[in-house]
Amino acid sequence: MTRIQFRLVEARKKNGLTPNQVSEATGIDMRTLSGLEKGVLRPDPEKLSKLAKLYEVSVDWLRGHINNPKTTLSEDEKAAANAITSYDLAAFLEQPFEHNGKPLNREAKKKLYVMAQLLLDQDD
Repeated sequence: MTRIQFRLVEARKKNGLTPNQVSEATGIDMRTLSGLEKGVLRPDPEKLSKLAKLYEVSVDWLRGHINNPKTTLSEDEKAAANAITSYDLAAFLEQPFEHNGKPLNREAKKKLYVMAQLLLDQDD
């Protein structure tokens, strides 16, 4: 079994689902689902996305690119992210940042700070 096959079966079983239930929930026919789990077929992005959503795992985990199947941050990870976003802007602006070997000016640092806050707030 390749990694993706193993993870498809693992995720289905961890969710206590039968192949029939997965087929009904995703609209993926039984023959295709069986082929995916046996490694006879390779999943297209649409099917992989449907399965990841149903199993509440990331597509990257199903593909074997990462080892953490979670799609959201833990409470500790959220707390750490919030600590970063509450970082004092004045102190942030004093930090030396470079892009392509050139120091960022104050305006670019402000944009970076705002973008970091937006990215970290997406998981809330």
